[in-house]
Amino acid sequence: MRDTACCDLNDFLKAVADDTRQRILFLLRNREMSVSELDTHLAVSQPTVSHHLAILRRSQLVTARYEGRWVYYRINPDCVKECSDEIRVHFKKPIHQQNMEHKQPEMIKRRMVVILAHPDDESFPLGGTLAKYAAEGVEITLVCATKGEAGIPDSSREETARLREHELLTAADVLGLSDVRFLGWLDSELDKADEKIVIGQLVAILSEIQPQVVITFGADGISGHPDHIAVHQLTTAAFKESGVRGLLYYIAPSEATQQGCGVLPPRAITGGPTIGIDVSQYLVTKVRATQCHASQNPPFSGDPKTEAEHLACHEYFVLAFPVLESVTTHDLFEQKLEMEVHHERA
Repeated sequence: MRDTACCDLNDFLKAVADDTRQRILFLLRNREMSVSELDTHLAVSQPTVSHHLAILRRSQLVTARYEGRWVYYRINPDCVKECSDEIRVHFKKPIHQQNMEHKQPEMIKRRMVVILAHPDDESFPLGGTLAKYAAEGVEITLVCATKGEAGIPDSSREETARLREHELLTAADVLGLSDVRFLGWLDSELDKADEKIVIGQLVAILSEIQPQVVITFGADGISGHPDHIAVHQLTTAAFKESGVRGLLYYIAPSEATQQGCGVLPPRAITGGPTIGIDVSQYLVTKVRATQCHASQNPPFSGDPKTEAEHLACHEYFVLAFPVLESVTTHDLFEQKLEMEVHHERA
């Protein structure tokens, strides 16, 4: 049995205002899915998925089909069409007639996906960059492969995971990030994970968001941590498989970052040209985000303004794809290339 009544326009707009519900609708656009299938793609808990599905069902945007003890969800096309038709009445120009090709570049929403291994990986190596672009209105999705369960030796994995998840969400809030996703793999065991499943998770995220910029670790993982190296390999594979026509960057740590990670500089960084991002205005924010990870003995313990005075004003990234000899800008999104861009992937 399916619901046939449709929500009014206000209910429709409220239902689609949430990022997670938008992702659910995107995933259901072509096929039915169960809660467990949605959970795998969204990297959120099943209760969270069920909560958002209940809201979408109440607004009649999603219907349910029962097959034994299984429940499958799909978009209600009649309701979507009815609400879309009503929206067109309120706008002078129908949505489907908007010509995206004639929009100015600044009108196109910039999107970035950052894929890392543990809570705190985001703050010290590239916290200034994330704070900068978040402040400029870039939609940033932070993907964390694990919850850092092995990060506190004298604590249980479950307790450590809860603590470090909270620390990451707090740090993300400081940096201005609102979309944080966990893949659910175990800390220090990522190199043993099923590559096909992890790559599938990442491909789903990249295909959904269609970012112009993707950032992850370089081949050495900054500190040589096996999880970092695994994230590098898995993200690179997922980027190629997804077909996303964006730019792939590897974190190129400064000497200060390498010292903080216990790596003696210089650490060999291979790949394309290096881009330096001026983060001088966001160093205090970077320190505050790093201090959120109290369980990890962060390198900064004093006043954020004082600590920021000792930090380098630039964070560095290697352009891994497309393969180029040089770049002429210090913006991760706006590359003015000195040679022809070849979009063919190896």
